Amino acid sequence: MARNGPSVGRAAYPTPGLRHLSPDLGRLAPLAIVDLAYTAHLHRLARLPDTPAVTGNAPRGERSKRSNGELLVEVVLAVAIIGIAVVGLVAALGTVFTLSARSRVGAQGDLLLVRFAEALAAAPYEGCHAGSTPYQSAAVSAVPTSGLPAGISSGPWGSSDGTARTFELTVVETDYWNGDAAPATFASSCSGADRGSELLRLRVRSGDGSFDRRLTIVKRAA
Repeated sequence: MARNGPSVGRAAYPTPGLRHLSPDLGRLAPLAIVDLAYTAHLHRLARLPDTPAVTGNAPRGERSKRSNGELLVEVVLAVAIIGIAVVGLVAALGTVFTLSARSRVGAQGDLLLVRFAEALAAAPYEGCHAGSTPYQSAAVSAVPTSGLPAGISSGPWGSSDGTARTFELTVVETDYWNGDAAPATFASSCSGADRGSELLRLRVRSGDGSFDRRLTIVKRAA
């Protein structure tokens, strides 16, 4: 049966999306047909399943996992660096404390040695006598026992208790002048008459052995 109105051919439909529409669209202006065709095309796209956009970036889930992994690596590195720094700091503090303790023990030992030397210098002169060792009793009497720092003690050689707070002092050796000059020489043994001059070699040592110092003084007959 013939239809009234002008026939609309296939050319009247810009896209296949308009084939289901009424042929009366042929009566519309071409611009309106284009708008309707574009609207139908959008509706068709809206019915398509969602697909991820094709971009150069990873999906959000992968980006989140990657960010978490990078954060974990940064935390591990930071903890490692802090650990190394703490170990170095503890070692440095230990060295400082050790050096400070040794310096304190050294200062106390030097003080005792000077006082010991002064007491022996003031003691009576003991000349050279064959078969005798001078200054044995004087060395014991010269050991300082009063006016010491708190907790510090001193005594003759061999009397320490093995700690750094005790010191022992002694006259290691007495050398006798040979009577010569330019330069003067001394002998460790008394071979003849005393010539009026001696070298006294003194020593102080802490009980733990961390400090050991020697001092030589000249003692002359009055």
